Amino acid sequence: MTKKRLILIGGICLALILVLTLICGCTQPATTGTPTTKTATSTTTVTAPAKTITVTAGPEEPEVIKWRMQTGYGPTTALWTDVIVPFCEDIKSASGGRLVITPYVSGTLCPDSDAFTSVASGTIEAAASFPTYMMGFMPETALSDTPFMLRTLSDVLEVQYHLGFEDFMRESYAANGVHLMGLMATPSLYMMSTKEINSVEDIVGLKVRTVGALAIFFDALNASTVYIPGSEVYTALATGTVEAATWGTPEENLALGWHEVAKYIVKPAVEPATLGMKDLYVNLDVWNELPSDLQTIVGVCAEAANTRAWHVCTHADSLALEEMQAAGVNFCSIPAEEYPILAEAASSAWDDMASKSGRAKAAVKIITDYMRSQGYTDYQVD
Repeated sequence: MTKKRLILIGGICLALILVLTLICGCTQPATTGTPTTKTATSTTTVTAPAKTITVTAGPEEPEVIKWRMQTGYGPTTALWTDVIVPFCEDIKSASGGRLVITPYVSGTLCPDSDAFTSVASGTIEAAASFPTYMMGFMPETALSDTPFMLRTLSDVLEVQYHLGFEDFMRESYAANGVHLMGLMATPSLYMMSTKEINSVEDIVGLKVRTVGALAIFFDALNASTVYIPGSEVYTALATGTVEAATWGTPEENLALGWHEVAKYIVKPAVEPATLGMKDLYVNLDVWNELPSDLQTIVGVCAEAANTRAWHVCTHADSLALEEMQAAGVNFCSIPAEEYPILAEAASSAWDDMASKSGRAKAAVKIITDYMRSQGYTDYQVD
């Protein structure tokens, strides 16, 4: 074989070797792609021949549930600034922004007295209102405004949580299409008067603006009771249409200017401690659709709002009473030896409440059984 032929054959072989090497380098065994797991921050693995690329996605946007909450409070009241607003903020923070409640001041979305029916019908999602608005169809709610029952915050918490009063009321609300998120206690509801009251005898014939169980109480003391909307009480006191009135806490009465026309605050407070004078509730269907973890958050925040309301109102009322006294308002007192007369009149109101319905009677029993255990009364529901 000639030298030229050998060189030619060798070149062809070398070329074949190079081609085979390139083919082997480009052809790899097939690989299986890694499944994508979707989490709050997901990692997606994309597999291609001879190369794997991993892409990390950003956090997913949480579903945001939004509620509108109608309240019965003005924008400058302590209950608005220091209870309702923090309640909504706490829920937003604890839920990581998944539940956002927007509160509205008194009368914005509906009249305050229509808040319950508006929530029950689903017109609005939630409300912070007053149980006594519902006593026409839920008589047991009148117990939030009943004289001379509980006396301290400890009493309120014991009855509300440990003795099951709030759960009992939650059943009543649910039967009317609403979930009770929680009750809020407030201290010391006083009667304010244009006349000095220094004995039970001074109440006889007194023209008193009041409502509900308190009207039964004052009727039993032979006062002359009348109902007037809260917004009209100032004029009624100024003109003598009424001579005394009950409505809200000292802070609320101060905001209405009562101290300008009624120069006496009567002791003792007709309600030393109110069990659920205020409430927080939401449409029942809206509540049932809420994830269980958010329901837990709402429940915890509602309990916090209860004790916060007590302490906020105690402080605000103290400042309000100081301001009233500086404006010429004086305290007057029924002597302690006449307290049994007040207690007897109060028991007339309890009897009236218990007669309204089976559930109202059961509610009176829960509270008065506790009162007997504390030595506050010997009253007993049959």
